[in-house]
Amino acid sequence: MDKRGFLLGEETLKVILAVICIIFLVYLLGSLYYNSVKNKEVGLAKASVEHLVKEINAGSTEIEIYNPEGWVIGNFPDDKDYICICETILTCDPDETCKKTKEPITLSPFIDILNPPITLELNGNVLSKKIEVEE
Repeated sequence: MDKRGFLLGEETLKVILAVICIIFLVYLLGSLYYNSVKNKEVGLAKASVEHLVKEINAGSTEIEIYNPEGWVIGNFPDDKDYICICETILTCDPDETCKKTKEPITLSPFIDILNPPITLELNGNVLSKKIEVEE
């Protein structure tokens, strides 16, 4: 009778350790996936902001931005010389997704990239989202 109780304790311990290992593996795989998606989005934002600043400096009046979806275009807080594409304007990293323009650019207002591609208009030093008029 005592041996059965002892075996039950061993099996319970094995099941608990197995569940803990599975939870740890799921967490590890989830964090690896999140980091790879995040790095891809940051890469897309870098490319988009470089394209945007290149077009602004070239004097284009209409610029198309294709990615990343769900991010915003704005000025780096307290500095109109930098255009940034970030998840939120408060979490911008100036070394990664911000670029300096030749002249200060004002955004009217922050521009959401909700359904890319979006077309931006540059009127003087004011950058705004082009409003499509349906006929």
